[in-house]
Amino acid sequence: MNRPALLLSVAACSTLFAVAPRAEQSFLQSRVCPNSIRHEPLLIFERSGGTLLGPMYRSLTVYSDGRVSLSKNDTVFLDARVGQDVAVATISISPADAAGFWALLVDAGAFSLCDMDAQVTDVPLNTVTIFDGRTDSNAHTYSYWIAIDEYAGVGTLLSNFIATHFPDF
Repeated sequence: MNRPALLLSVAACSTLFAVAPRAEQSFLQSRVCPNSIRHEPLLIFERSGGTLLGPMYRSLTVYSDGRVSLSKNDTVFLDARVGQDVAVATISISPADAAGFWALLVDAGAFSLCDMDAQVTDVPLNTVTIFDGRTDSNAHTYSYWIAIDEYAGVGTLLSNFIATHFPDF
């Protein structure tokens, strides 16, 4: 057995492991910056996956300054042809309305829900990422298939928000 080579390997590994936590720690300790542009994400909601009619994708993003965007890329069937229904819409609501919507989501459990434990077919996956609205934000992400039980409150708020602010989408 070649002891010098073994000792060198052990020393190299311990050096790598000693550096990794420091690199991670410096990444997590971000610089405190003045927030001169108040445009932090509050919510990213995505619905994507396969359905009986084909794949679909929707994404809603709400920012602290009231900027809201909704996009979609759905498969559609037109006269026996398959096509894509692709659209993006943006609106502005007041920062107070954005904060109010965020507060409703938090009250409905958006920061505490976990991934749904059920498996289903032909239903798109809903994924919610909610942020705390700061520059160096904390976030919580979870996914669910169907807005039932503990997911009903958040699901209803999201559906109503989209229907209210994007009625023709």
